[in-house]
Parts: sequence; structure tokens; C-alpha cells
Amino acid sequence: MLSCLTAGAIAEWARFPSLWGGESVFASYAVPLWFGWGAMHVPGLVVGAGALAWSAQGRAGAMPLALGALAAGAVMTWDMQFQSFRPSPWALYLLVDGAWLLVFVALWRVPGRAMPRAHIAAMVFAVPVVAAIAAQASMKAYFVTWRPATSTWDATTQLETLELYPSEHRALPGSAAEGCAILAKLAPDPYPGQGAPGGWPRRHRVLNLYGEPVGAGRPGQESTTPVLRYEWWPDRAEGRCDSSGFPAR
Repeated sequence: MLSCLTAGAIAEWARFPSLWGGESVFASYAVPLWFGWGAMHVPGLVVGAGALAWSAQGRAGAMPLALGALAAGAVMTWDMQFQSFRPSPWALYLLVDGAWLLVFVALWRVPGRAMPRAHIAAMVFAVPVVAAIAAQASMKAYFVTWRPATSTWDATTQLETLELYPSEHRALPGSAAEGCAILAKLAPDPYPGQGAPGGWPRRHRVLNLYGEPVGAGRPGQESTTPVLRYEWWPDRAEGRCDSSGFPAR
């Protein structure tokens, strides 16, 4: 419960993005239900409960596991897409779950609990760290293709706004026509293979492509005028690309 509330509060305070463009950021991060960021609570809660049960039997493997989760969370704060450190939902759960597990282990005094052997402690510590490094390696391949960095849903205007940036893995398109073709392909399905059950929502949306990689802040905060703007209407299944801001080559 404490882990769930902490993750939701941090996500709300740090303005983390919602998974499906909803407005309730706290609930989507705090409630451990499927099809939301909160589902990431489940592995941490299960592993943490197992580690505490292990400690209750006089074994001390929970301490290196908690430290390993904190180290893995630090690894996951590195954004492979923009090559900078930034808040990450993946890192959030590792850091929150690791911190609370560390608190419980430190406060829960179990008589006769022995310190684990050095090689056992090192192995337990390494498991989450190695998993985080492997995840980062897979993400590097994932970001070779274009996908929006942020998604914002305005319930009042019924408009979804998505922002895309070049990175070291993707150069700015060579021409306005090439860029417009990329945005037109993404407009009906902005996150190929990652849509909600039944497909990505058919929404009136605008896709903005910026000319420079996003800086060290949260995506969108330091953005200026996009070089390409593509507006898509699902009822007509058509879109319009504004390339007036695209730089001359």
C-alpha cells in the first residue's frame, strides 16, 4: 500500500505521462491494475513479499535485493531515446519498491538473522541490475523507429496532441514530404504494437515533429515551433500536413 501511494504521489508531483492519455495520473500509477502503469507494481510487490518472507526465516537476502533494485532504478533513469537522464516510469517503480523494501528490512529485526555470504549477496544484488541493463539494450533497438515521445489528451476539445523529436538513433527526415509520410503513417496508430486492447483509440489528433532533439528536461517543456504539424480526423480517415516550418535543404 505504501509503495503504491508513494509511486502515485511522485508521478503526480513530477507530471509523469499517463499511459493512455488520461487525466488521473495519480490513480494510473498508484492502482496496481492491468493496462496501466500501476501494473508494474505487481512484480515488485510479489518479489518484495517473497524477500520479506525469506528474511522472516532468518535469512538476509532482502537487503542486497533492495540495494540492487535501487541500483537498477538508477540505470533505468537513463533515457535511451534522448541520451540523457530523465524521470522514467520504469525507474520509478524500481526506486520506490527498492526504497520501501530497504526500510522494512532495516526496521524488521529478526532474531538470529545471519548476514548472507558475499557471493550470494553479490548474486542477489546483480539480478535486478543485469535485468535493467538488458532492458536498456532492448530499448535502444526499439527507438530506431519513429514513435511519439509524449501524448496529451484534452477532454474538453477532444483532441490528442503527440510530440516527436529526432535523436541520435533517428535523424530529422531529409525532406518535408518524407516527414509528412512518417506522420501520416503514425496518425491512426501512434504506437505500433503498443495500442490499448482492441486497437489505439480513434481520436482527432495532432502530431508535431520538432527539428531538434529534446533537451534534458521533460519532453515538451523546451519545445518551440514544430517543423511539421500533421492533423488527422478519424471520421474522414484523412489528414493534413503543414510543412511551412520545415527548414530548407
